[in-house]
Amino acid sequence: MTERMSPDQAASAYAHGKHTQPESLILRQCSDYLRAAGWYVIRQQQGPLSHKGMSDLICIRAGRVVFAEVKTATGRLSDWQDAFRQVITTEGGEYVVLRCLEDAIAVSGEDCW
Repeated sequence: MTERMSPDQAASAYAHGKHTQPESLILRQCSDYLRAAGWYVIRQQQGPLSHKGMSDLICIRAGRVVFAEVKTATGRLSDWQDAFRQVITTEGGEYVVLRCLEDAIAVSGEDCW
């Protein structure tokens, strides 16, 4: 399991030569946590044929489907991501931005660590 790391710690790790984007560390923490909490987590990779603005994760548990975009503490949604968020929420879906492990814990509604 990935250890807990705040966005500041992730930025520090990146600055000290770990060469991993802080956002990817947050993504790994959140997806590991949600899986441990019993969620089915699908990682969406962007590519030339991908749906523009698609969320990083689709998380499913007990009939609940959550589209989750991972951002650093200061990261902003792109125009495509914001348009995707608007479609999902307009159609009654659930969309969240995960900026740290605590956000994933809030989505889950329980603390399994």
